[in-house]
Amino acid sequence: GITLIKSAGSIVAGNTAARNENYGIYLEGSNGNTIEKNNASSNYDKGLFISNSSKNVITGNQANVNTWDGMRFWSSHKNVIKGNYTLRNAFGMVIPGVVFQNRRKSRTIL
Repeated sequence: GITLIKSAGSIVAGNTAARNENYGIYLEGSNGNTIEKNNASSNYDKGLFISNSSKNVITGNQANVNTWDGMRFWSSHKNVIKGNYTLRNAFGMVIPGVVFQNRRKSRTIL
């Protein structure tokens, strides 16, 4: 998969992150990055996992048929989440206090 740890100002775009043991795309302690037009599908845990990361732009990604979550945000704030698709995951999009099931377009700023 693709991992950013303590990264800022990076662009992750147009990649396929599939069939990974854990996550397709993982951000930890990373702020101000752009994650766009990626396919994070068929992973054995989560498609996208954004942890302790803020002020990122996550747009136009697909996270389908992952074992657990299509996209999970943990202790992450002020991210722009727009135009992403999740389909046939255990949970579509998980944001603390809110769970979106199946295919959703999200236009949320957290």
